Formats: sequence, structure tokens, C-alpha cells
Amino acid sequence: ALQVTGAKLNTDVISAQTALAEQPASDDEIIISDAGTLKRLDISHIQNTPAFHVENPQNGSMATATEEVMEFDTEIYDSDGCFDTSTFRFTPAVQGKYFVYFSLRWQSSTTTCTRLNAVVYMNDTTSMLHGRNNNTDYSHVHGSGVINMDADDFIELKGYHNLGADSEITTEDETTYFGAFRVAGVS
Repeated sequence: ALQVTGAKLNTDVISAQTALAEQPASDDEIIISDAGTLKRLDISHIQNTPAFHVENPQNGSMATATEEVMEFDTEIYDSDGCFDTSTFRFTPAVQGKYFVYFSLRWQSSTTTCTRLNAVVYMNDTTSMLHGRNNNTDYSHVHGSGVINMDADDFIELKGYHNLGADSEITTEDETTYFGAFRVAGVS
């Protein structure tokens, strides 16, 4: 029977001659001991991926009293290619709990608004996270939370206002964005 000792690992397996100088790839593996049995573990199981962060919505002028999908076309990062810039949806391809966050800002200085909403929908129908602001004058709506998603579920962000006239969503990256990441280590 082969006995794995510290000396054997240092000599045959772990030489420490090569340092990993960058973020491990999702298909890189590490070796762990499971009650004395060495096992390989894909690094992807302990990373907070898939993950994405998008900004720069291209909705243009949003009609009043109409809920619209936010059309984010600039990916700051999309670790696994799971955000679709043509449908504006995130489909994780990996089951898990996802921390989701968003912020929207309307370009309006009117005082006639009584409702600004931002809603994260799952599978186009189920409202999962909801932010609301009844203030006026360049108001923000933002929120965050955890959503349990299957591999084929998708989420999208929709906005709504009742300004009484069309209104622009700001494209400033620090005020209007949408993102999520898988929470590693929980099921």
C-alpha cells in the first residue's frame, strides 16, 4: 500500500517550484484531503462564479407608466459568458444562490413623479427583488438580495416611472448598473 507522507508530497507531487501568479482558471484543480483520501477539486467549486457586472443601458427615452427591460450593453466583466447583451438576461448555467444587485437613476428634475421602480424578475414573470423610490429630482432606485437559481433560470432588470412624460435612464456607470455572483460554499 502506498503511504502518502509529507516528504512524498513535497518530493513527488508538490514541488513548490512554480508559483501561481494569476487567478486560477475555472478548470484548474487543487488537491485536498477528504479524511485522509486525496481528491482533486476543480477550483470553480470554491469561486464566486459565474459573475457579471453590466452598465450603460441603451433604453433611450422610457415611456411613462410602462415597465421596460433595462438594455445594458456594456459588460465590465462576465466570467462565464452568462449575460446576454441581446436579451439583457443573466442565465447562470450553474445552480446556486446568487447575490444580485442593481441601481437605476432617472434623468428627470420634474416634481410630478410619485413612483420609480426597479424590479429583478426571474424567468420573465416572478418578481424577486424590488426597489422603489417616491422622491423626485434625479432619483435613484437600488437594491440587492440573494436569489436561488437553477442552471437554466434567468434574471433581468426592469424599470418603471410615472413622470407623466418620457424620461431617460442615465448611462453613468456609477449610478446605473446590474450584476450578480454565485455565493460559494452554500447550497
